[in-house]
Amino acid sequence: MRKPNKPSYESYMITNGKEGQVFYSPQLDVDLSSLASKLGRKIRTENYYGLKVSIKKEGRKRGVPEVMNLTKVTLL
Repeated sequence: MRKPNKPSYESYMITNGKEGQVFYSPQLDVDLSSLASKLGRKIRTENYYGLKVSIKKEGRKRGVPEVMNLTKVTLL
């Protein structure tokens, strides 16, 4: 027997979020706009870059910083 799929964070926020609420997602703006359209909600998206830094202490080596694409979503 299959387990029911849990809604994603993005779909939960688009469905249940209040007007003017903002959240950030690593998904592409095109995918989020498509999801909002399917759920019948209007959103505004903005693209940002984030820096992910690992703080693993392995002697003197530290994690290599990694750039991530982030999408800021404002619910309308």
